[in-house]
Amino acid sequence: MKYAPVLGKDHVNWYLLTFSHTLNSSNFKMMKYLTILGRDPDSTIIIDDKVRSFPLNPRAGIKIPSITCRANDDALLQLSPSYSTRQQN
Repeated sequence: MKYAPVLGKDHVNWYLLTFSHTLNSSNFKMMKYLTILGRDPDSTIIIDDKVRSFPLNPRAGIKIPSITCRANDDALLQLSPSYSTRQQN
């Protein structure tokens, strides 16, 4: 899987996966499944605070600390220094 070359480019598309993008059954409780997006799984990652999102795409998951929505919640900014630099400008 080739993620790193894409992360710093300006043409990166961000998609928010919500409850409607999860598989929900007795076997798949709230698991995010990249195929639902219709995108190339080799160039897609999941950033989430819940590991239950990753079992169907284990190599595509990045776990972050729990999202708190507080001013000091910077888990996403820590993933991409170039993104935080653009936000400050």
